[in-house]
Amino acid sequence: MKPKNTWIVITDGARSRILLNTGPGKGVEEVPDTDIRAPHPKSREISNDRPGRSFESADGSRHGYQSPTDPAEKNETDFVKKLAKFLDQSLADEKYDRVIIAADPKSLGHIRGFLTKAVQAQLLGDLAKDLTKISNADIPSHFDQFINM
Repeated sequence: MKPKNTWIVITDGARSRILLNTGPGKGVEEVPDTDIRAPHPKSREISNDRPGRSFESADGSRHGYQSPTDPAEKNETDFVKKLAKFLDQSLADEKYDRVIIAADPKSLGHIRGFLTKAVQAQLLGDLAKDLTKISNADIPSHFDQFINM
């Protein structure tokens, strides 16, 4: 019987790493070439130009334009789309059988919206907790509820 490869995705909306568990008692190891990062500048560094202005046609008063989205939020959305696409392609390439995602609550909600149905079908569960600063050796204890490592 082929062992089940379970990917554990640790992310926070700007960076992620993926760990592999191949079965009970095997622990986790980092999957090579899966450290995905996005530029994460502050909003004021992304758009430091003043918004444009326009004249009101009725009375000549002026109004400033407002950006429709926060630039930092757009960067996070772009990152999440990239991560979701990577997970979908990796599943199609049979690099993993099951997946667990751990992210801070806001990012986790964002990620859920971009996962394809194929990836969602392989999702064992998710953990609304930021584990990006936790060492790989300490990660398994956070996932006992999902899988025996």
